[in-house]
Amino acid sequence: MIRAEYLRFLQTLTGEATSADERKIANLMLHHLDEIIPLSTAQGQRIKKVVKLAQENWNTISEDIQPTPQQATNQTSQFTKLKSLSVGPFRGFVKQEYFDLASPLVLIYGPNGTGKSSFCEALEFGLLGRVAEAESKRLFLKIKL
Repeated sequence: MIRAEYLRFLQTLTGEATSADERKIANLMLHHLDEIIPLSTAQGQRIKKVVKLAQENWNTISEDIQPTPQQATNQTSQFTKLKSLSVGPFRGFVKQEYFDLASPLVLIYGPNGTGKSSFCEALEFGLLGRVAEAESKRLFLKIKL
């Protein structure tokens, strides 16, 4: 299912607003998805692997996004847009925090230690039901679809 969803995501990168380098990184991830998925974000395992793969393969990666195969299209399910997320107390969130995600573009940014990774882990937990790094931690969240 992850591969099928990723293939569907790639189709959003075909416009002029997406640079050739962004499409190359997307294709790199696709070609090495089975190596990348099992890696944790702890100690930068996932990003270190992506950097190594990019260094080894950059000159041979295509910048062309291939059309989604019909089989992958048939395996995907329709998602409902996530409108809000409430997280806390959890890791970087001392108290419950509310996030309005209804905007077409949502940016999560800030200095180190302000909860960006905690937000992502909470979102992953809410959508997938588990996060390897968060399994031993308290997590309270409410998702509104």
